[in-house]
Amino acid sequence: MNEIINNWKDSVKIKRILIIAMVIIIIAISLCSYFYYSHHQEQEKIKIAKELKIKQEQAGKKAIENFYEKAFEGGSIDKLVVLLNEINRSRVNIERSGFTEYAYQCNQSACNFNYKLRQGALFSVQEKIFYKDRYKPSFSADELSYNEVLSKLDGNKIKNKFNNEEKITPPSCSNVLNFIYSYNSLQDDPNEKIIITSLPTSSVSSQEDTYPNYQYSYGFMVGNISLTHSDNAFKMKTFWERKPYKDYFLFDSFRKTSEINNIIQLNGKFICKK
Repeated sequence: MNEIINNWKDSVKIKRILIIAMVIIIIAISLCSYFYYSHHQEQEKIKIAKELKIKQEQAGKKAIENFYEKAFEGGSIDKLVVLLNEINRSRVNIERSGFTEYAYQCNQSACNFNYKLRQGALFSVQEKIFYKDRYKPSFSADELSYNEVLSKLDGNKIKNKFNNEEKITPPSCSNVLNFIYSYNSLQDDPNEKIIITSLPTSSVSSQEDTYPNYQYSYGFMVGNISLTHSDNAFKMKTFWERKPYKDYFLFDSFRKTSEINNIIQLNGKFICKK
């Protein structure tokens, strides 16, 4: 009998020991799982943070590059003069045939021209020859319109240097503004002045401060201008040839504002360093 009781007591002890052992094992497994999960979560957070930082850096650098790609678009003085010369040359035959050019507008890629038949002239459809290409007009009873005539205005030294990753050294913004204000102060006729339509600014200053060693973090700014001038190519060349910083003035578009005097409103920008 005593032996049975002793065996039962031993069995109870063993069960208790097994239960305690199981509890310890469960706790140990739980702790291991917790620490593993916590470590995994921490590593996942670090990974996500790194990926986010990389994406932010890529986005910041892309914004800088896109800003300068847009800033350096436009035509140089030389490109503008070539285009104006072609405009003047191409209008001669059409005007000789009895039409008057009353309007045109050009941007970096194309020009549109409008002609009206003069009183008493014989209507006849004319092709417009522009950079040796021939353009047929749309027409009505007394008008000719030439649309999407290639202007070939876009192109300049700054853009070439940017594309070739060469050094670009524009003047300071204060120097350019000083030149414009000084020039304007000497002009009595408002139409002779260079109008600043927006002061130099940059939309990527904060990104450039964040990534100062990035190859395109130039620290440049862009200001906008407009001026009224004759579309005579020689006069335009003469106007700009002795102006300082002329290589850092670029032109986006222009339109004819006077039918009689062939006057245009010219829109452009200047690149400078803050």
